[in-house]
Amino acid sequence: MKRLLCVLALLLAFTAIAVSAAPAAQYDADGRVAAITEPAEGILPLIYCRGDQDLTAAEVTWEAGHAGQGALLDGMGAYFRSDGTLLQQESLSFSLWVNWLDAAAAPTGQRLLTLRSGNRISPYMALSPNGGEHTEGLCLEMQAGAETVALTADVPMALTAGWHHLAVVWEGTALRLYLDGNLLDEKTAPINPTVFNPQQLCVGKGMRQGETGYFHGTVDEVLLYSRALTEQEVRDLAGVTGDATPMDPATPPADSPDQMAPTQPAADSPDPLQAVSRLWWLLIPVVAVAVLLACWRPWKRRRHRRGSRYKLH
Repeated sequence: MKRLLCVLALLLAFTAIAVSAAPAAQYDADGRVAAITEPAEGILPLIYCRGDQDLTAAEVTWEAGHAGQGALLDGMGAYFRSDGTLLQQESLSFSLWVNWLDAAAAPTGQRLLTLRSGNRISPYMALSPNGGEHTEGLCLEMQAGAETVALTADVPMALTAGWHHLAVVWEGTALRLYLDGNLLDEKTAPINPTVFNPQQLCVGKGMRQGETGYFHGTVDEVLLYSRALTEQEVRDLAGVTGDATPMDPATPPADSPDQMAPTQPAADSPDPLQAVSRLWWLLIPVVAVAVLLACWRPWKRRRHRRGSRYKLH
């Protein structure tokens, strides 16, 4: 009986450990997940990393963002990573605000957003502010097998410092890149999202072997969509109204008047994800002890009755 109780307690403990993992993010009714918004809202779908080490949400450095606060990537190993089924959709869209720091002196090959498959052929997509492997300037590259497609402007240009809105829309084999609410380029992708089977998304880092390409700048309002955004939706996200002309990437936009001063979270700033995990860990021994007590008393009574029976005989 004791062995049975021990087994039950262990099973309960392992079940609680599985439940203790951070709750999986889900798309809302609009097919959207807010990945990086404000410090108080956490970064639920993303994992904050430095090199190969996973950090906590409380360790993110927050700067003045496009609206409110944005997450600073220092160009020396800091990035965000997302794993799981959020990326496995028939259509995908990515929307983010970017302020590229030290743009004039930045080395080429920095990766702002990368998407990688888990298949053996390992399809790969990378959004670079100042040049990819096959072109110069702001570009979105997708490689699947021997085929490579690059989306860029007619005249190659690097993304300048200042706040810019970027959007990537991947619908079937249609791949579109938007800059500041305006379509920059559109091409036929060599593969659709379902066949690509994306397994990992990185914001601020490349993912190929031997590739670093850490992005140095601030990212804000990073949104993931499980559907294809329309052109009007992209313009709305970029704040483009009416017949506004495309923003000249050579002229950095003025800072928003409602920007907040750069702040750092307090050393003891609570991490919402870690708080949930700690709560479940505290419940594990409590539940295990409760089950043991609930089973121990009936078993002890039965043993006492059995002993009394033997004495009578």
